[in-house]
Amino acid sequence: MANTYSQAYLHIVFSTKFRCRNLIEKSWKDDLNAYVAGIIRNHGQRVVIVNSMPDHIHIFMSNAPTWLRQR
Repeated sequence: MANTYSQAYLHIVFSTKFRCRNLIEKSWKDDLNAYVAGIIRNHGQRVVIVNSMPDHIHIFMSNAPTWLRQR
């Protein structure tokens, strides 16, 4: 179909190696969130929000099917 569009929103959660330990410190939490968001943007996707807790990170992003346009 010529004019078919799709959009997928993803909620990704991943944790530190030892989830029971709080390895993400408040002093560099914002830098970590910005770094993760930058990686996603560099891959051509749109970041809605990245937020980290002391032991895990939440990413909410939209995933456009750009691989279809590259063929």
